[in-house]
Amino acid sequence: MSRESAESTCTAQLIDDERALSGWLARVSGQPRIALDAEGDGMFRYRARLCTVQLAVADEIAIVDTLAVSASAALGPLFGADGPEKIIHDASFDARMLQAYGAPLARVFDTAIAARFLGIAATGLSSLLAARFDIRLEKTHQQADWGKRPISEPMLRYLEEDVRHLELLYASLLEDVRAKDIEPEVREECAYVLSQALAGANSAGPSAPWMRIKGAGQLLPAQRALIRALAEERERIARLDDVPPGRLLSNDALLRLTLQSELNETLVRQALGSRASAHAECFIACLAQAAEVCDAPADEVQALCPTPPSLAQIETKKRRRKWLTEFRAREAASRGVDLQVVLPGHCLADIADLPALDREQLGQVSGFGACRLERYQTALATEFSARW
Repeated sequence: MSRESAESTCTAQLIDDERALSGWLARVSGQPRIALDAEGDGMFRYRARLCTVQLAVADEIAIVDTLAVSASAALGPLFGADGPEKIIHDASFDARMLQAYGAPLARVFDTAIAARFLGIAATGLSSLLAARFDIRLEKTHQQADWGKRPISEPMLRYLEEDVRHLELLYASLLEDVRAKDIEPEVREECAYVLSQALAGANSAGPSAPWMRIKGAGQLLPAQRALIRALAEERERIARLDDVPPGRLLSNDALLRLTLQSELNETLVRQALGSRASAHAECFIACLAQAAEVCDAPADEVQALCPTPPSLAQIETKKRRRKWLTEFRAREAASRGVDLQVVLPGHCLADIADLPALDREQLGQVSGFGACRLERYQTALATEFSARW
């Protein structure tokens, strides 16, 4: 895309009412595939909202303002299993947002996965379009607040360009995927990534905010009590102020406060920074209360720090992973494909936990798929069963 075209006026249709959305969907009905992208405002709100959905079919591009129009009922059939194939680049975020919105995705072809399985190092959309077609995307608005209205003309152009070239990229990648004879594995991984994203969207996750902080499980009991109190207070204030908890006070700042050998009001105020300093007295009060507590609740500690496996179990899994890694490398070299085509990392880890390598057990490994079951089950069982 030339500099001149990057500076041109947005040609996509901005849809902000149900009638316009119904008309656009009627015009593109029956298409075999549709390019899709979505934007939310999770970097700026306590609870992320779906702000826009961008759709492209051939030369028809629509930007749906999902804050202005209730679109879940209209988009549901399009995005579901009976709708066309959806071309998305890096589908996990979009899948979670659309699931929460009430229009869950199915039948997705993820161009980022296709690129990764082709062994391409730089799999970002901008990198792929630049390398394959010399198309340069403007990324100025990559971290914009998509909840602001009205949407400016430059932001509309950004949204338009993020879907305009997806079908072109899809066709190019799919040609290479088929030339490598890896389409079944690519589609299996697309389905796996989508299923994981939807499962994550449906899961509440750890109930206590402190349990989502990396490194919290390794703290001493009294420190766990402190970080739990800080995280709960951060969550309360962030909810009231409608800001992401991490923007109010980072996880690193919480950990630094927790690890202080002695806490006083000056240290707390320094650690809070400019955004959270207005709430210094609240954090100081919660720390004073937490200092009287010996530990976080036992059920939370157990959930975050489960009983570790025995040394024998650790050694067994380590050996199995080594065997599977060597098997994967040989098969990838033999087929001339990327390692992930043979065994994605998540499959390798799950297989190492199996009690046996028979068809029933391997068939239950999420993301392994019928294509790998047919190709590799006999070879895996023959090579490893006796020493598994």
